[in-house]
Amino acid sequence: MNDILRAARAAAADLLQPRMLALSVWPMLCALTLWGALAWAFWSAWTGALAAALSGLLPPALPGAREFAALAPYAAWLLVALVLAPLTLATAAML
Repeated sequence: MNDILRAARAAAADLLQPRMLALSVWPMLCALTLWGALAWAFWSAWTGALAAALSGLLPPALPGAREFAALAPYAAWLLVALVLAPLTLATAAML
């Protein structure tokens, strides 16, 4: 048991080395910067296109189609935000 604790202590000390911190933090910061800049530049285009697609999803004759179309911009905003999180993680993993 003593060997396990000693190994865990050595591993924790190695994790706090500047090189290891840089290797674990920099890819995530780069991915966040990349996707943050893309979201800042194209947010309205992405959400507008997705809201238009969602609005036209239901035929207007169906009951509730008007309410669904009114909620489409909010749903588009939420969907784009939910897609950006996995994209950021995948980009960080590739870096």
